Amino acid sequence: MGLTNTGGSYLVYLLLNIILSYQLAFMLSYIFGIILSFILNSKFVFNVELSFKKLVIYPLVYLFQYASSAFLLELLIQFFNVSEQIAPLLITAVMLPFTYFVTKIILTKSYSQ
Repeated sequence: MGLTNTGGSYLVYLLLNIILSYQLAFMLSYIFGIILSFILNSKFVFNVELSFKKLVIYPLVYLFQYASSAFLLELLIQFFNVSEQIAPLLITAVMLPFTYFVTKIILTKSYSQ
């Protein structure tokens, strides 16, 4: 699902970038990617029903992931002298399982109406 989501988001970016600035195209394609990820993970990875409450909570995973990753990036490069090319790979290896499990909790938890 990750490859489908990445490809879909990138295609949206390319199409929007024809008529919008690259920053606006990137922002909108990033939002699209979060929504697409929510749908793909709900339906195909965790096999759960879509709900508005879960859609509202779901982006918080990405907000936390980005903030944590940015902090770790700075820490690895500035304090542990990890190269700028290797540090993102290490962070991805650490964050991927975390993101998967938090996503699973959000999508499989029952939220009362």
